[in-house]
Amino acid sequence: MSEPAVPEPAAGARSILGMVLAASFMGALIAAECLVAWLMIPSVDDVVAQAEQKFQQRMPASADPVDHLAPAEEKKPTAEVDLGSHNFTTHLPDRGMNLRIDFRLHGIVRREDQAEFDKLYQPVANRIRESVLVVIRNSEVADLTEANLGLIKRRILEKSNRLLTKNLLRDVVITDFTLIEQ
Repeated sequence: MSEPAVPEPAAGARSILGMVLAASFMGALIAAECLVAWLMIPSVDDVVAQAEQKFQQRMPASADPVDHLAPAEEKKPTAEVDLGSHNFTTHLPDRGMNLRIDFRLHGIVRREDQAEFDKLYQPVANRIRESVLVVIRNSEVADLTEANLGLIKRRILEKSNRLLTKNLLRDVVITDFTLIEQ
């Protein structure tokens, strides 16, 4: 006698079952990847806390801009040097206006470095003046309206010391600053 025939599933049912299994596997794999990413990627609060911590580590303990340049035991007397009067007019095409910027620039040097500064400054005085112009013209209006002009001062200090070929300037001071929108 012959055995009773077991009906084979239809070809269409087999392919649907395979697609369901493949889709289930892919869904589980994507869910696992999302879970791992959720566990590994820090939250916004964690990122902010880490950034604040790094910022606090880099910030000097004192608010005096000269204090962070030299350790407390190395503080030496400083002198101010005149870096000239600067008057600029710059056009803001996106706003359709001009800005008139006037200020006096002073540098802070250690007294012991003042003679060397004077010797190095004279040959590059015009290039320093030009670099100040470039810094001002490349600045955003928000940078120019900032209370202590910190970003502009840092840029001027960096470019000036680079032109002097030595870090003789400890800080720059901007006085008589006016900003007029025309």
